[in-house]
Amino acid sequence: MAIKFQYTFFLCSLFSFFRLFCADIGSDSSVTRFATQQPVNDGDRIASFAALEEGFKLASSIVTGSFDSFFEVSGAIELNSGTLSLMQDLVLRDSSQVVSLGNIIGNGHTMELCSSVTYLPFGRGGSSTSCSCEVSYLDAKNLNGDGDTVDFSYDSKYVAVGVDTGTLKSVVVYEVQNGQLVNCFTGDMDYAADVVMVRWHPSKHLLAIARKSSSGAEIKILELNTGTCALTQVTNGAIGLGTDAYAVSWRPPLGDYIAVASAKSTDLEVYEVSQAGAITTPAVAGQSTNTIRDESLDWSPDGSQIVVGMRVSFGVGKFAIYDFDDTPASESLSLNVDSGNLSWYANSVDWNKTYSAFIAVGLQNSSQDSILVYQHEGSTNHLTQVSSFPGATPRTYFVRWNNSGLCLAVGSDTSDGSSGVDEFQTFGFDPISYSLSTISKINIGSDVRGIGWSPNDRYVAIGTDGNQVQLYEVACTTIEGGGCFRFWDLEFSAISDLLLGDCCITFSGQNVIKGHNNFLTLSPSCTLIIESDSSLQFRDITIKGIRDHGFYCTDDTATLSFHDVEIVLDNSYTFSLGKIDVLADLSIVGRDQTFAYQTSEVSTIGSCGRLFLGPNLIFSYDPPTASRDLIQFVDATSHFILNNATLHSTATGLRLSGGKIIFDGEPLLFSEGSVEAEAIVIASDMEKRWLPAAFVDCEGPVVYE
Repeated sequence: MAIKFQYTFFLCSLFSFFRLFCADIGSDSSVTRFATQQPVNDGDRIASFAALEEGFKLASSIVTGSFDSFFEVSGAIELNSGTLSLMQDLVLRDSSQVVSLGNIIGNGHTMELCSSVTYLPFGRGGSSTSCSCEVSYLDAKNLNGDGDTVDFSYDSKYVAVGVDTGTLKSVVVYEVQNGQLVNCFTGDMDYAADVVMVRWHPSKHLLAIARKSSSGAEIKILELNTGTCALTQVTNGAIGLGTDAYAVSWRPPLGDYIAVASAKSTDLEVYEVSQAGAITTPAVAGQSTNTIRDESLDWSPDGSQIVVGMRVSFGVGKFAIYDFDDTPASESLSLNVDSGNLSWYANSVDWNKTYSAFIAVGLQNSSQDSILVYQHEGSTNHLTQVSSFPGATPRTYFVRWNNSGLCLAVGSDTSDGSSGVDEFQTFGFDPISYSLSTISKINIGSDVRGIGWSPNDRYVAIGTDGNQVQLYEVACTTIEGGGCFRFWDLEFSAISDLLLGDCCITFSGQNVIKGHNNFLTLSPSCTLIIESDSSLQFRDITIKGIRDHGFYCTDDTATLSFHDVEIVLDNSYTFSLGKIDVLADLSIVGRDQTFAYQTSEVSTIGSCGRLFLGPNLIFSYDPPTASRDLIQFVDATSHFILNNATLHSTATGLRLSGGKIIFDGEPLLFSEGSVEAEAIVIASDMEKRWLPAAFVDCEGPVVYE
């Protein structure tokens, strides 16, 4: 208790320069119930018997307050990038929500989330913006025909629309200024054929268009002069297919290739494109598929695969994923997996740009679910339907994820008024539970054929059969911040699966994250940092989404420790600074992924600790110093289990001693050394056990003492 009062006195003294006194919210002697959210100003303290039924809110990012209540908290918690000091455990009741977080001085106490909190939109330095999936109408422009296809430029400034005028087709470009669509290029391109798809380059004002066959080329690359709003064809920026084009899409992230779908016998092709937008013909790769639907083509976020939606026969469709090998002069396309026959045509497909395992599919279907989400397991070439929009829906023309990957926009027809489904809808997507939840439903009064999210997730544009392009604003909140948030000496407890959104958190002192056997998923924009002379322990949790430069120690004095933890790798990961302590079970799994051990520090498997490497994982021992003994076992109860995994060592060599190694399945011991001094050595005091049917393969020098 002495420490508590000293620290509270310090806070009051510190902020007395700015305020006349530190206010207590509630009392230390009698219970006070607060039915409204309580504001917390500089130096304020939430007292011992304050019962907060609607939460509390730090006034700004410069506020420091303290929590000293014995009671659980309900309602909204808004730290607004300020600093909260815990003098008691902060426990949230069910139905509470965390609107924003900030710095937390734990003082050895716990912040325990309730089961209803599954997502934390942390935000990060300076001012950060958190956007939802809710949209509201801003502006509209009338067109000379149907708005069949819509796309935003990479900088979120320009909207391109492909217009079906009936006799003359054109491309229109608008500039977004203060939430309004301002005419930029509105002259027709003299195309006497339907423009079925427009797509901007990932980082330039180059616009690719696909159109139905007529005079001239079916694929064109156009360049927008942002000073004059002139839209002109790039030199050598055209492909004459001699038949209808159905779709075109730039390969991310460089835009060095375009994928083209057409009515040719080789109906999926890839062409190389120069930095200036000139197209090299003929195609560098091609595949014959079923009939690809208009606009039903997209690249994976890393540019290694293409997904297409197809019509197989009347009333039957499917979608397929193709691998693209970009080896110069020998590029190729090969089938990875297809969905099998679906109940109707796959009118639209879109690859999630952030959570790259997920693909949205829109079906031409009026009797069954027509909005589907599939999970693609790349290492096993397997597709699993994980979500759908329940109930009868009208024909879905278009589905498109926003850049965050947490929102899905859907455009439908107006043929089924009894379904209660509006033509333009947005859904929230939970990448942990895979669920879709309806956020916005907007009755347009005509078919919605094309949808484009701005890359900054602030706007959505739609094209309609009512001869309009419409602009919608996404509901966003700006939070002031001051760099990475910092957690000191805090135990952070998650009662349910938890997704960390855009975040940067530095852990100082001794910290614990407890998962209660749930999942912790780090978004690609979330960074966790363990500071010098600090530690972070994970307990009873499965961790997904760790990546290089997003999960690391600042130097070799920092420690990561694990107690009953599974790490699921969906990409290779390098541990280069600090040390690891395995206190109980640590499983590392991830087919065809590598966990690279590149630190110069000693990591330990403790008493009754077990390090488990899963099937097809590569554990690579690659320290920066010539030390073979950086993985140590405390005693005979310290186990190292290889289940069809690869244990790799560079020419430094690796020596394992003092514990127990267990071989399961067909593990591989692979040493890059050439002599015994560079070998993988399993010492004589290391107990060795082969499970039934286990077979150990060895490459390079391996020594069993």
